[in-house]
Amino acid sequence: MRKKRVLQISTSPLQYDGLSKVIFSLIDHTSRENCQIDILLANGGIKEEKEELDKRNIKYYQGPFREKNTLKYFIYLIKLLKKRKYDVVHVHGNSATMAIEAIAMKICKVPLRITHSHNTVTAHPLMHALLKPILNFCVNAPVACGHDAGAYIYSKEFKVIPNCINVSEFKFDIDKREGYRKKLNVKDEFLIGNVGRFTFQKNHEFMIEGFAKIKKKIPDALLLLIGSGELVEDIKLKAEKLGLKNNIIFLGNSDEVNCYLSAMDVYILPSRYEGLSVSAIEAQASGLECIMSDKISTETKKTDKCVFLSIDNSDNWAESIIEIYKKNKTKTIDQLLSDRLKSAEDVIKAGYDYSNLNGVIEDIWGLNKSVM
Repeated sequence: MRKKRVLQISTSPLQYDGLSKVIFSLIDHTSRENCQIDILLANGGIKEEKEELDKRNIKYYQGPFREKNTLKYFIYLIKLLKKRKYDVVHVHGNSATMAIEAIAMKICKVPLRITHSHNTVTAHPLMHALLKPILNFCVNAPVACGHDAGAYIYSKEFKVIPNCINVSEFKFDIDKREGYRKKLNVKDEFLIGNVGRFTFQKNHEFMIEGFAKIKKKIPDALLLLIGSGELVEDIKLKAEKLGLKNNIIFLGNSDEVNCYLSAMDVYILPSRYEGLSVSAIEAQASGLECIMSDKISTETKKTDKCVFLSIDNSDNWAESIIEIYKKNKTKTIDQLLSDRLKSAEDVIKAGYDYSNLNGVIEDIWGLNKSVM
């Protein structure tokens, strides 16, 4: 009797984002007694996340980059699957381009072939449409982060694995609020926040434009941006041109997001496209009012504090945030504490706490079935 061999494949770079968090949550909530988990970084990953894999004693592979040289990557994947003889391969991605991995799994006769849909839109719609039938033919265990993401990719039944978080970790904490606002040199200012990579998808230029309008009505407003990415310097330049350089905090990546969420007063997410947002679930667990793009899956809403608005212009965003500012001004500390703590309970009731993953992955990976 041997342990089952499981390979998770990240088609996106392993970094500080929702997809990577899901990969780690599957590792952390699966018993390693009867399985060995490896990771293939199809498009690399940042040093910090690789170190996290090392801490967990997870072996990872990195061959030719999937985006830069698809054919070499495909050949590398075939060789890896044949050599390691995995019982389960679980691919994480945002579109039917996961057919690349699905075909390789089929060729190598991997017993359990899983693709995991994390989005509802792709930057490659034509390729998605062409590859969708192939993916559905090759995969025998389709899963998704939500019903919208599943329907986007699959033409057959699929299982949903919620993007669960450790709610207790993100629960609002008044001491963290005071401590981390002090750390940011924020006193009574109204702190607007966002967590996300500086990419076209996350639409940071929209945040800057909207914030400029908010500043006219709320002079003491500040904007906290957590994350890094290829567009960060462009966004900093835009902020400087609009005279907002001293009103925006570019924090960079952080492993203390939960603490900074407690420090915020409102959360914004004007993504151009997105499936079920993990960062927005975290913000809701912290009790924040969330203003989100109507391009984000409505399944993201787990509390009554979420509003979805069009990103055609930023006027409605500014008006909504100003209303939240006025409402917060009338609350006492006790009211703020009670109001924000209730949201954590709502997220748990919605089934998005880590505890809901117990047994789910073992069932999907078939870890209750032995292999000879």
